[in-house]
Amino acid sequence: MYVDGIFFLTINPEQPRYFFATHPQTEILIFSEFIIGWHGFYKSVCIGRKVKTNQDSMKKIFFLLLIAATATSVANAQSKSSIGFYIGPNFSNVNIKSSDLSAVNHSGYQFGGYWRKGGFIYGQVGLEFQHFKSNLSTDTASGLVDLKRIQMPLYAGLNLLNFSKSVVNVRAFGGPVIGYRYGDDNANPDLSSSDFNRFNVNGTIGAGADILIFSVDAGYTFGLNNLFTGDFSGQGNYGFVNVGVRF
Repeated sequence: MYVDGIFFLTINPEQPRYFFATHPQTEILIFSEFIIGWHGFYKSVCIGRKVKTNQDSMKKIFFLLLIAATATSVANAQSKSSIGFYIGPNFSNVNIKSSDLSAVNHSGYQFGGYWRKGGFIYGQVGLEFQHFKSNLSTDTASGLVDLKRIQMPLYAGLNLLNFSKSVVNVRAFGGPVIGYRYGDDNANPDLSSSDFNRFNVNGTIGAGADILIFSVDAGYTFGLNNLFTGDFSGQGNYGFVNVGVRF
């Protein structure tokens, strides 16, 4: 049988995107680009000179086309994106390393949103506002400190169930959280705003579940840089639980 020397395969016939070329010696069609999408098969445009290929070659070509189309079709079907919004409490666990300072754990809260995309492996970027609270005591005074921060969680995760069904899914995730302290409420007279680091870099690990449009996440965040400046030292660790909706 005869086929065209250059064979255009396109989703939109007016804009060819994929093509195959014949090898001048073996007369076997070889891939010039990978295929994206099964539905492009029935929209084809053929141009160029005709070259003879044998039946075995055409069988191999068809087999490779089938594998490529199936693999990319499955990958595209399983990759999805979503946005979500959440709110929940956090529970401080400040790790103090200064002998003249101590901390009593306290609960705060955060709320925010995210964009998530991927398949079995996914990426997620978010933006949240957080109130991080702890009762801090020096040798002469104590008081509740509320650090107000805006944070950007950058997670990579695994979808452990068949998330493509959009009914029930279980996830595991982790990644850095970059934060900026834009304000604070300080009831300890021995401490001032300048005693707390303006920027924070933390690391988070956690797990979550998606049920229909609802989501629940729980995790623990480790402080990677010093929560304080000057003579004090410690990390702002905390646990958290979030509930939200996703679309």
